[in-house]
Formats: sequence, C-alpha cells, structure tokens
Amino acid sequence: MKKLFFPTFLSLTLALFVSAPVVFAQSGLVKCDESNPASCTLCTLFSTIKAVYDFAVQLTIILAVAYIIFGGYQMLISGANPTLYKKGQNHITQALLGLAIVLSAWFLVDMFMRALTGSGDIYGTPWRTLQCQ
Repeated sequence: MKKLFFPTFLSLTLALFVSAPVVFAQSGLVKCDESNPASCTLCTLFSTIKAVYDFAVQLTIILAVAYIIFGGYQMLISGANPTLYKKGQNHITQALLGLAIVLSAWFLVDMFMRALTGSGDIYGTPWRTLQCQ
C-alpha cells in the first residue's frame, strides 16, 4: 500500500497541473479573454483570483466530507481491530480540523477586509463583490 502511495500521488498531482489551465478556462474561472487583450485588466486579475479561491474552498469542503465518510467507513469495518478504529477517528478529526482552519481563515480575512473597506454592516454589500467597469 505504501509503495503505491507516492507514484499515485505524483501522477495525480501532475495530472492536476497539466489539466488545470484547460479546466479553469472552460469552467469560467479565468476571466481574461486571450483573443481580446484589452479585456485583461487588474480587475479581471482580481476576479480570477476570487474565482479560483472560491473554487478551492468548495473543493476543500467536498474533500473534507469525503474524508469524514472514509474515516467513518474505517471505523465501521474495524471490528475487533482497535488500530483501524483509531485510524478512522484520526481521519475524521483531521478532516474537521482542516475544515475549521480553512473556514476560520476565510472568516478572519473577511473581518479584516470589512474593517479596511468600512463595510462593517453584515447585511450590506460585502467587499468580495467585484464591480468592474
């Protein structure tokens, strides 16, 4: 199992880097149009960064749920094997901890940006809505 981990991880990482530009361009994450260089402004750069960040947060949530399900499955099939049960508990704990880190980082950045932009009203227009002209 350990012998297959590194080659699998390496091939998945390589596939991600090779396919990322195509996937991001087709899904609308990249806001700049190559055929029209005038559309590539600083605002489109920020909107692209925001789109990629939103995609990464959504992907993190999906992966955390899958990791929790995997940990629960390990706990379910552990039977009389306490090490497998402990591994399942560790998977769930790590997934919840990672999710808490991602969401608390977003919350701290949101609080900081609201303080900087002066949009402290909870129900007002948030700082993360970009209005490009």
